[in-house]
This record gives sequence, C-alpha cells and structure tokens, in this order.
Amino acid sequence: VEWARHHLAGCSGFEDFVLNRLSRPETMSGIHFRPQLDFLTLYGSSKLSVDFVGYFENIASDYKLVQNRLGLTGSRSKLRHSNQTSRAASGPPSYLDAYTDEMIAIVQDIYYRDISTFGYEFDNHNLKFEDAERPCIP
Repeated sequence: VEWARHHLAGCSGFEDFVLNRLSRPETMSGIHFRPQLDFLTLYGSSKLSVDFVGYFENIASDYKLVQNRLGLTGSRSKLRHSNQTSRAASGPPSYLDAYTDEMIAIVQDIYYRDISTFGYEFDNHNLKFEDAERPCIP
C-alpha cells in the first residue's frame, strides 16, 4: 500500500497510468508490474526454470494436470473459487474497451517477452490451450 501511495499517487486514471507511469523504472520495480518471466527464469537467463506454466484462462484444466502429476485426489485438493464477482446478464465489459491503440503499443512493448513466450496476443482470440503447443509441458 505504501509503495502504491508513493509511486502511483496523482494518476488521474488507467489511461494516465499506462501512458505516463507504467514504463517508469520505479513503477516497473513494483511486484505487480514486473514481467512474469522475471519470476520464471533465473536472473540473467532467458531459459524457463519451471516445468509447467498454467494459464488463468484455462485454470480448471491446468489445475487438473497439476493434480494428476502430483497424485493429488480428494476434496482437499479441489480448486476453490473465492471472491467471485457476480456478472450482469449482458456479461462483464471487455478489458479491450479500456485501451487505446497507443496504450496497447506501450503494454506490448513493455511485456513483449511475456507475450511472445506464452503465446499471447492483446485480445487473446487465438490463445492456444493445447498442451503440445504450450511452453513447459513435459
């Protein structure tokens, strides 16, 4: 909380944050804004240091893969959904609506390694979930 007060105070909104703050070194030092590869590779290496990367977009199926690999069964190993938000009948708004083309370019530039390593696109319409096409699946 203190980090956010110090580094994010004064942002007028999400667009202001992406356009004027996201690429700053002090912002990128915050754990929530660091590229995911920083957590999955050894310092100075580009090689993944894990043998499986699960996708939030495929969390139920990926969790089952982890359960099977670890031999976990029973109710204690069930994936729980906490803090669930109720959805309106028309569905939630798309995150794409919050981005301008300039904002997309900034995010793509900052997170290009994550995007290319994990097969993402900005709108993820072609994200592949097939095990053989994903990184780090033995």
